[in-house]
Amino acid sequence: MTDLAAISRRIALSVFLIVALHASPSGVQNHRYIASVASLVEDGSFAISPRFGVSNPDFVGFQGRRYPNMPPGVAMLLAPSYWVYSHVIAWAVPGPREMQQTIFGLWAAVTVTAPILALAAVVMFKLVQRLTQQTTAAIWLAFGLVFGTPVFYYSTGLWSHQYGMSLALAAFYLIVTRRPAWLIGALLGGLLLMEHQAPLAIALLGAFWLWSARQDGQSVGRRLGDGCSLALGLLPFLAVLLAYNHDVTGSVLRSPVALWYEQNLPGEPTFVWPTLARVFGMTFSPFRGIFLYAPLTLLSIAAVARGRAARVPMVRFSYLFTAAFFVMCVSYIQWETGATFGPRYFTTALPFALIPAAYWATPTIRTWVWLSIIINWAGATTNASSNLISNLIIFSYRGPFPGWLDYLHRDVLPACCGIEIYAMTPFWLYAALGLALWLMWRTPRDDVRP
Repeated sequence: MTDLAAISRRIALSVFLIVALHASPSGVQNHRYIASVASLVEDGSFAISPRFGVSNPDFVGFQGRRYPNMPPGVAMLLAPSYWVYSHVIAWAVPGPREMQQTIFGLWAAVTVTAPILALAAVVMFKLVQRLTQQTTAAIWLAFGLVFGTPVFYYSTGLWSHQYGMSLALAAFYLIVTRRPAWLIGALLGGLLLMEHQAPLAIALLGAFWLWSARQDGQSVGRRLGDGCSLALGLLPFLAVLLAYNHDVTGSVLRSPVALWYEQNLPGEPTFVWPTLARVFGMTFSPFRGIFLYAPLTLLSIAAVARGRAARVPMVRFSYLFTAAFFVMCVSYIQWETGATFGPRYFTTALPFALIPAAYWATPTIRTWVWLSIIINWAGATTNASSNLISNLIIFSYRGPFPGWLDYLHRDVLPACCGIEIYAMTPFWLYAALGLALWLMWRTPRDDVRP
């Protein structure tokens, strides 16, 4: 008999090891998030301290101070990790303060991002296994979510997207498994503090929760009581967000990103009518096309033709959630999202974009997961690009190279130890990782291996 708990532990440990190995201290957004959390911990303020000297186009100015144009969730999430790092770990890190702060990006990846994505992979496994009872397919889709989509790239640095995606997925799982409403509300509240696009996800998940309660035959009184419980779970997070808005913009109803648009794009609409160019850019373009960055999603599109998948409420909602985020992305004025890898505002929808693929045969899923992993491995070990082909070309002649190892031989060793190394190889690191994964998944015949 398959031990699902043991498989969940192996999935979590595998994801943790792989994410930790690929951490990068030089992510595109790392410095602004580090400045935000350092200011919060050291100064007790969300305003960016002048001593950090970080110039970023995503900052907004208000009453002579600079703030990030993002919700406060990431800074709050990273604050305990930063406190431990600055009080316990940083003294052992050689080099100037700037280097110590840069290395915090690695510490955060190991202590925060890797554990969260390990849990997200387990949740994906449990969802798919519950949906299809196909354990091996569920294992592959769990790995496909983290490593076969742009989530892999975002896991290497400090972004909000991998956290928002994990919270949305966890809330969906709690709804499907009929868990306490207040806990669902707390997860939705956490999501609200993470992402600009969170209200769309919260509205969709809230509607699905209401529909599920009605399908269960709950009385109106029971639904009202659970609705109050859900609201109580969400309200503390909403209160924090409103207070943060007031601190940054002077109004509880004006968000930092709204202020950013007023200061940088006055008069420009936030959303526009989608064009064919945007639709192509979000689907098959090497610029931001999700079907190229995560080919596994094509299986979900093809699953529409499989009658059984189309009749399952969980799958129908997954299509709805995916379609809503797709429309939001192609309508958003800044849909191209700057220097990044893949359509990053679509990240929250990625688990839902993969769930319908569970109805394909396991060998088919495995093949498409491997293809997607290779593509996103290229993204996770190369620099941000506006063209997937560039990442693949660099990956093909350089091979995988973790960002922290590149930083070690290029910056840390020369500055702190006077050692200059022309190049370093990650071969032995990957050999050790491969051996660890093989030993972990080498199972008896009556168990399951991916």
